[in-house]
Amino acid sequence: MRRSTKYVALDVHQTTTVASVREEGGRVIAPTILPMEAGPLVAFFRGMRRSLHITFEEGTQAQWLHDILCVWSIA
Repeated sequence: MRRSTKYVALDVHQTTTVASVREEGGRVIAPTILPMEAGPLVAFFRGMRRSLHITFEEGTQAQWLHDILCVWSIA
């Protein structure tokens, strides 16, 4: 992926997460479906370059997902 600011929207479900990555201009550059597991989620975000802005909905998985993303961001 190109090195620029990216915007990631996560649609979180019980067993999967649908991720839509957009570049600064708004073009979708990486629509992806990921299993709701720490390893694949962390690997997905580690593949990104530069600044990321991530948003996801509040729900039953929100705290777990927040914790995974926070640990990944400082590791």
